[in-house]
Amino acid sequence: MATRRINSLKWKVLGLSTLAVFLAAPIAMLVVEFGSMRRHRNVAERMSVTILSLSEHRPPNVTEDQWAFCLLQAWNLHSNYGGVPSYVPTDDLIEIEKGLRKKIDEGVDLTLFDWLWDEYIRAYPRAANYNKWRPTSEMHKEQFESGAHGGNPLPYWQKRYRETAAEAEAER
Repeated sequence: MATRRINSLKWKVLGLSTLAVFLAAPIAMLVVEFGSMRRHRNVAERMSVTILSLSEHRPPNVTEDQWAFCLLQAWNLHSNYGGVPSYVPTDDLIEIEKGLRKKIDEGVDLTLFDWLWDEYIRAYPRAANYNKWRPTSEMHKEQFESGAHGGNPLPYWQKRYRETAAEAEAER
């Protein structure tokens, strides 16, 4: 009788051990993936704030509506490609954000948007199909000159920047 119980106990322990091994790997993978996604989300949010900060750095030779048009296009570029690590890898996005902050500190002009597009395409070559939305392209000259900001004038972007920056600061 005691032998039966020991054998039964051995099978239970073996069964539970096997189950634990099969569950541990997927759980570990989920934990790692979640951490990676969270890190990327934090970097993408920081990049969003940096892009929005451009609203406070309009060059004097660019109208408010023209600058708002450029911000709209840059926001859409980042929203479409920057939020997913399988598009623009996290480490690349960190470097792009650092480069953008450096460019802001040095003083901005319209070439900043060409640089930004080139960096996203370098990090994720398939983003080249978004070249059609590059605000400085010849194709968008008329939209740029007219300041076709899609109903989001510069004060909208400035307000959004202040709100987003405040939220990011509160989370720290």
